[in-house]
This record gives sequence, C-alpha cells and structure tokens, in this order.
Amino acid sequence: MHYIKQAHAIAPHEPAVLHELGVLHYASGEYAEAADYFTRGDYDDAAREPSIFNLGHACRKMRRFDEAIEWYRLALAIAPRNASTYAALGFTHHLRGDPDGAIELYHQSLSLKPDDTFTCEMLKEALKDGGAASPLPKLAAGATPAVYGDGALSTPRRWERGENAL
Repeated sequence: MHYIKQAHAIAPHEPAVLHELGVLHYASGEYAEAADYFTRGDYDDAAREPSIFNLGHACRKMRRFDEAIEWYRLALAIAPRNASTYAALGFTHHLRGDPDGAIELYHQSLSLKPDDTFTCEMLKEALKDGGAASPLPKLAAGATPAVYGDGALSTPRRWERGENAL
C-alpha cells in the first residue's frame, strides 16, 4: 500500500493509481472508499471498464443491488464479451431475489466461458431456486461463494502488461 500511496502523491489523477487504491480498499472491506476511487479516474473507455466492473462489485458488497446492476450493464456496454461481468450481473440478480434473471445471465456467461466454476455452481443454485420469491438463505445473508470471493477484482489488461506505466 505504501508504494501506491507514494504513486498517488506523485500522480493524484493517474487512473492506474486510483484504480489500484480502489482495489486495496475493496480488499480491506472498505467498499465505500473503494467505490470512491473507482469513480475518480479520467479514463478512456478501455481503461475505464475494469473500474466500472469493480464499482459494481463494491456496490454489490454494500447491498446496493440496483446500482451494482447499472454499473455491470455499463461495463458490458464497453466490453460486451466479458463472461465475468455476465456472471457478476447474474449473481447480483440472484442475490436480489431474481433467480430467473440470474439463470439467463449465467447462461450468457457460460456461452463465453463454459468451464467457469463459479458460474456453473451458481447456475445449479439458481436452477434449484428457479421461480422462487427469494434466493437461497446463504445468499440472502450476503455470503459470497469462495469461488468468486473478494479476489475477483479486475486489473486493466494494459496495466498488467506495463503499458503506460508510471
């Protein structure tokens, strides 16, 4: 965290730094702070998508499901073939008590990434819940399956490759 804070002091508006600060706050369970950092950067669309996707995660963790859905939909508008975004969107629908909507989105995710463990497991759970008024009790309690846990945040691919490095 020390190096990210140093980078932030040097380049306070750098999208990569703001994104990583958001990821660090998210990993610490500070979802509101994470959301704040994910919305601060002046991104182009390609770099903005991971922050929007992660903003959806932060809103979901704060149980602001409608807002999370909006952010995931925006992420899909930028990157429409991202299986993880469909899975996250399906999971959010499932959490808010819409297993039928979740099933449809889990299928879309699996059409792009058929071997995704989280999505396969959640599809099974949604099928058990199909047509039910509310999701599984463990989901309603806010539990996140370990397969998809808090480590699922996204880092922009261009940052992983070192492009546009500080």
